[in-house]
Amino acid sequence: MNSVNVSRARLYHKCSLYGCDLVIREAEPGDASAISALFDKTYRGEYFVSDTTVEAIRRDIETPHRCFWLIALLEGEAAPIGCLLARIDAQHRLAKLANAVVLMSVAMRVIRRARKQKLIEEADNINPSMSEKSSIADLMVQLATDHITRVNGVVDVVYAMTRTANAAPGRLGKTIGFKQAGVLPNAIRIQDFEHLNLEVMVTPRALETRRRCTRVFSRLAPMYALVAQSFGLEIPQVVECVKPPLTSPLSMSEIQDAAKIAQKYAERQRTGHLKLNFSLFLFPNLLLSCESVGAEIFVYHNSRSGQAIIVDYWFDNANACTVLQAAARLLDRLGATYIEMLISAHDCALQQQAYTARYLPTAYFPAASLAHDGSREDYFVFSRTFRLIDFSQSAISEENRRFLKEYMKAYQALYVPLGAMEGAA
Repeated sequence: MNSVNVSRARLYHKCSLYGCDLVIREAEPGDASAISALFDKTYRGEYFVSDTTVEAIRRDIETPHRCFWLIALLEGEAAPIGCLLARIDAQHRLAKLANAVVLMSVAMRVIRRARKQKLIEEADNINPSMSEKSSIADLMVQLATDHITRVNGVVDVVYAMTRTANAAPGRLGKTIGFKQAGVLPNAIRIQDFEHLNLEVMVTPRALETRRRCTRVFSRLAPMYALVAQSFGLEIPQVVECVKPPLTSPLSMSEIQDAAKIAQKYAERQRTGHLKLNFSLFLFPNLLLSCESVGAEIFVYHNSRSGQAIIVDYWFDNANACTVLQAAARLLDRLGATYIEMLISAHDCALQQQAYTARYLPTAYFPAASLAHDGSREDYFVFSRTFRLIDFSQSAISEENRRFLKEYMKAYQALYVPLGAMEGAA
């Protein structure tokens, strides 16, 4: 491969991959139509994860401080064969890699050329539908990550949610420091329900400013230990927490008016009520509230994919377990198939309450946010699914298989307790 040719403002890279001359560059507003067409050609209108219309992509490209689109082209051709988006949160020096697509037909063409030129032996048994596709995507990941962390230096932590429909996405970024941090079962629905891997790259400067985790709720300790081993984190004290008392079920109401939600969300941010005060590139479009106990939950609900992501929340003096149970019932009625939320690694009591409400630990995100004092904060990722969990058609890496085993242990402990099994026998 040739060396990367970048400037402070723009990324432009030329290379030769198995005899094919490629150009990888930052997208321009005029590329929006071609990028949108690439998604249509690849997913045939079934990509529900994010907005890939021409208008949305053009808006992204025109805000480079928040969005960093890359496209890959065969030299001399106008239409891109691949693309990648890095969303940037400058306040928290955090980026998310998303919307990685490489046109399958081109990947197969490159492999055929490579085999014809004996650059790849037939005996290697390489899957022509995945090998070169992975190489092009991996190169885009490497260039984007290097550009935003080192060249422009605007972020210190980069993460990606990779699909498990095949093995290739789970291999992306391994050579440049991405590490597995968990598995999110039934996280999205495209053609069918799919699981996602959480992969995180933390720079040394982010690790240096990370707030140490000193205590961890006992049910979450195995999950934490897996990430601690991968990222070289400290081993905290394992603690038990008081199980929340049983209380009467709560009734929650929902608001779906975008203007009202935006106003309320801004108000809660301004007054400091919210628990997290940072979101992973999502804005709420649903507000769940329970005035009787003083609780509000701001949710991003994607009705097409079935995702319900709790963006932020606040509980006055309420039993968070009861509130989260009520939220799950309401979201289920609204058509959500999957709920996800972040909980601070330093809030053992809330971890216990969420666990009791059947939200299970699925991942651990080190150094995710940047606090006002300059320290970086860790979070557990909790999720709850309302559909059958099926991994029979999924490609789970050996690293993430460890997370899956811990998730299933927690799932069994909550939903199929040993006493019930003994009674059935």
